[in-house]
Amino acid sequence: MRPLQILVVGLCFALNVFDGFDILAISFTAPAIRDEWGLSAQTLGALFSASLAGMMLGSFLLAPLADRLGRRPAIIWFLALASAGMLLTGLVTDVYQAMGTRFLTGLAIGGILPSMNALVAEFSTARRRAFSINVMHTGYTVGAIFGGFLSIYLIGQIGWRAVYFAGGAGSLVLLVAVVWLLPESIQFLSTGQGTDRERKLRALLHRLGVDPDAAPPERGKQPAKQPVSSARELFSPDLLPVTLMMWTAFFVVYMTIYYLFSWLPASLTAAGVELATGVSATIFFSIGGTAGMLAIGYFAPRFGLVRLLKLAFACSVPAIVLLGLLGTGFVGIAVMSTAAGVFVSGAVGGLYALAARVYPTSCRSTATGWAIGVGRFGAILGPLAAGYLYGMGWTNTGVLAAFAVLPLIALTAMVLGQRQGGEFPK
Repeated sequence: MRPLQILVVGLCFALNVFDGFDILAISFTAPAIRDEWGLSAQTLGALFSASLAGMMLGSFLLAPLADRLGRRPAIIWFLALASAGMLLTGLVTDVYQAMGTRFLTGLAIGGILPSMNALVAEFSTARRRAFSINVMHTGYTVGAIFGGFLSIYLIGQIGWRAVYFAGGAGSLVLLVAVVWLLPESIQFLSTGQGTDRERKLRALLHRLGVDPDAAPPERGKQPAKQPVSSARELFSPDLLPVTLMMWTAFFVVYMTIYYLFSWLPASLTAAGVELATGVSATIFFSIGGTAGMLAIGYFAPRFGLVRLLKLAFACSVPAIVLLGLLGTGFVGIAVMSTAAGVFVSGAVGGLYALAARVYPTSCRSTATGWAIGVGRFGAILGPLAAGYLYGMGWTNTGVLAAFAVLPLIALTAMVLGQRQGGEFPK
């Protein structure tokens, strides 16, 4: 990994830090918003899902633009939009305005994430690709950790709106760095025509120490000919088993993780836990998630990415159940939230790494964006379903036990996908 490659991973890591902060800000501020506006559990669940609905549409509608216009311009424009959404959220006066600005923020972030995933995959060496992708995605959980601590301070000293002003201002600072430093993908530049693309490609190859007159290094399997539609390629006979497996796994895992991210502080504070302790559950969950993503990325070359993914799915079940049984005091919350984060968030990082390896460059951003978009359906449904169950009087233990079933579905989908001929990397 040369300095330019490390720079790309680092910038995308920083982008994901602010993405994690921006999306999970609603989780940190939910108890204060609920108390100020007197929201019911069902309305709070809808507010949680507003940004996730935006992310879903962004993954479907905006992510494919990166395969046409380039990874770099897509990231720049969507980051500017996300910054505006955060700043506007700090100005809202009712829950409906908040839903609108959260939707706008999610829409932008839904377009950013697949572009980052493709960019890191295309700049990383083959040996370090899975690790680089997971390092990038730990930024999301680092943003949750940082955001949790910052939110505790800002809510206590200024109020919940300050959380969104801080997130928006930080995103604008990062936007300047991205415009200045982030390069375009070699693979994207090499698949197009025009003298400007050729000039940029030669300059990038020179910075990487590669002979500009030689062919750029391969970053994943390429189709024999450029397909008419990158979306249509996802349903080709070779990729259909992979696509169905990825969509199922993303759906149920996103449903699980966004229920946990969204509802842990609100459900615990509703049960009588102090706000700082409730927010700490998300912090510990994020710490565990960071460790899980790094572990899967680091050990994937040795033990196999698919094997580690299956292990993460299987271990998520008891971790979530025990979180409901033991997460009543601070120690229980800390230990079991961390364990759940290791396996659930680790599985998410593994799925991102798998998506970057099984799809060709021509449709990688589209494929990842669509898989994430399907996952957003689950992400939207998770907080809404939990709000409905809590509103019906279900205990936190009961709701957690119900959601613990979902990782088993992801495990089953992966096994069936392999039996149907899916070409998954070891």
